[in-house]
Amino acid sequence: MSFWLNKPLHVKNIQNNLNNKFSSDLIKSPDDLLKDCIDEINKSKIKLDYNIIMDPNDECKNHLLKFINNNYDTSNSHLVLQYSKSLLDYFINNDSLCIIFYPKGHGTTKPPKSQTTNKNKCNFDKMVGLIIAKKHTLSILENTNTPNYFKNYETIDVDFLCLIKPLRNLHISSYMINIVTKECLVQYNKQVCSAIYTINKPIKVPHFSRKTFYHRPLNINELISSDMLNIESTNENVYKKIYNTFNYHKNFFTDCSLEYYNHIQNVDDSLLDFIYDKLLTYNKTNYHIFESKSKEDVKKMLQNPVFHKFIIKNKSNEIIDFICLYNLNTLNKNTNTFIRCGHFYSFFLHDNSNSYIYNILEVISEYCYKHNLIDELIIMNILNIPCDKYKLFKLLKGSGQLFYYIYNIDIPFIHSHQNGLVTI
Repeated sequence: MSFWLNKPLHVKNIQNNLNNKFSSDLIKSPDDLLKDCIDEINKSKIKLDYNIIMDPNDECKNHLLKFINNNYDTSNSHLVLQYSKSLLDYFINNDSLCIIFYPKGHGTTKPPKSQTTNKNKCNFDKMVGLIIAKKHTLSILENTNTPNYFKNYETIDVDFLCLIKPLRNLHISSYMINIVTKECLVQYNKQVCSAIYTINKPIKVPHFSRKTFYHRPLNINELISSDMLNIESTNENVYKKIYNTFNYHKNFFTDCSLEYYNHIQNVDDSLLDFIYDKLLTYNKTNYHIFESKSKEDVKKMLQNPVFHKFIIKNKSNEIIDFICLYNLNTLNKNTNTFIRCGHFYSFFLHDNSNSYIYNILEVISEYCYKHNLIDELIIMNILNIPCDKYKLFKLLKGSGQLFYYIYNIDIPFIHSHQNGLVTI
């Protein structure tokens, strides 16, 4: 039987319900979930030692980063993502759950409840697996009699689950998921009993959402030489004419101005409060599910140089739009060259019309191209654009998809443009 078939993953069918009303709920209580995990771990033929690290230091993060970049990719492609220390610094909070797995007999003693492992005792050379889970607040729209009401859940986002290649396809990841579920309940005192998983292919349980990647080529020469863009040589100039020509409304910079920040070292409290409030309002207005970021998360985003921040102000010098991209390189293993990809991460817009979104994409793309910030812009379909219209915004549909699964929360299917979750 597939590991997932008896797990608390369920997507509600609300099609036949009156007015499509629904309310999200936990599928299993924390006590029942913990008992089930411990039973499966005890019965498992797979046995691994593991250490728990919370709030890892820089030396530890460098070991984790090396393992991720060597083992996170599960495809046979010569193009692989290469995460940076800055991106890991943002993703890992002081209460994130990092679990290092070893063959039996190579780990140190597992820590008692609510304590962390001494980072210096971790046997990094013997690592065979790794899970990093970030705790955050998940907001889900409740379609009840209360307008625009969101229910909040403390959950974990499992963005990094990786295993060395010789141990793949041996169902070890199932054992690792049981371990992270158990330790999540234990370390957070049963206050966190749900999780978000994203997988690049469907599994044998229903996903609650699915996203597609769209690409805006900028540095055509680099993309072609790295095999990120496969076109005939005769089409190279055509692509440059299309994607290196930026056609936004002629009055755009008459009515407003664009400011760019790589990092904002000293974040003013009023700026932080404004962006935090605007992001929360925009998410509640446009999505049915999103991560409700803390002010500390927003501050880290503004300060961290891995994020490209764009602020648009009106004639009165008021902020009307905010767009944040994160930089994630793609490595061509055959040529040992990097492509700099800027991924849409967090934003709010004062105008969601197609014409305004088109102008915004053109302005951001032009700035990135002329200032040589990135080679390609990548967007999951989180904009207020129908999927069949993305090509009109100079965006190429990629071959990759991302399937979203929610562990232990019963919710309905959520369309891609209503899903505000963005996976790093």
